[in-house]
Amino acid sequence: MKLLIFGVLSLLTIKSVLSQTNEWLKLYTGNGVEFFYQKSECHDIQNGIHEEYYLIQIHNTSNNSLQLQWNYHLWNGENCINCKENLSDIKAFNAKILPGETIEGSCKNKTQNGLKIFSRFLNYKTANPVTHFTVENINVKFD
Repeated sequence: MKLLIFGVLSLLTIKSVLSQTNEWLKLYTGNGVEFFYQKSECHDIQNGIHEEYYLIQIHNTSNNSLQLQWNYHLWNGENCINCKENLSDIKAFNAKILPGETIEGSCKNKTQNGLKIFSRFLNYKTANPVTHFTVENINVKFD
């Protein structure tokens, strides 16, 4: 019986490890840009901070420099967390991206506006974790 329980726990652990992939998933394509995302655990061991983020990667697929502006709708299950806010109240993000350039969020850089979306705390309960998000109001201006 102990062997069976150990086997089941081992399979669940392996499945959990394998499901945490670093694969970028496509979110949006259009107007010379592509948005990708991946869910990532970010750990600051020294300060005891353990969080989960959606990291964003944006490709400029055009042959021109571009100015990009966008924002997000954040969701907890079927409930949109920020959809009822006026468009002017939702934080807009901006980036200048050179031809063929890729920008992406990471756990290490805390100042990457729009390239990291907080999902939840890992070491204690988060009241309204972000379970998914949508990219909204994408505005591309070519230089």
